Amino acid sequence: LMRITWRTRLEMEEQSTLSSCDQDARMAAQAVKVMREERLWQIGEICKRLNVSSSYLYKLFMRAFHQSPSEFIMQERLRRARYLMTEKGYTVASAAEELGFSSASHLSRQCKRVYGLSPTQLGKAGGGE
Repeated sequence: LMRITWRTRLEMEEQSTLSSCDQDARMAAQAVKVMREERLWQIGEICKRLNVSSSYLYKLFMRAFHQSPSEFIMQERLRRARYLMTEKGYTVASAAEELGFSSASHLSRQCKRVYGLSPTQLGKAGGGE
């Protein structure tokens, strides 16, 4: 029969906390993998695919990336748009369509809002995927 002391209990709680952090990090990495590989840009679809709630996904992203899933997704879409335009020769309109933006002007507004640059300027600023 093992006698649990306060020190043993503290060590067990610490281990539990560490394994919970590891699990959260793995789940956040899985969410990003699903997003990138399956081109899922809707939070609801990502949650469904991972079988987690939107509030849990929000908590994971805030811990792992210090930004909301929506912010992370927008940056991913803009990064992908830059890649498509610079490396694959897509126009702004075709990149916008490929990435689910409602229009080329919507993609342009988001580029300017996030980076302060137009999509063309963003492509010239460097990039690749």
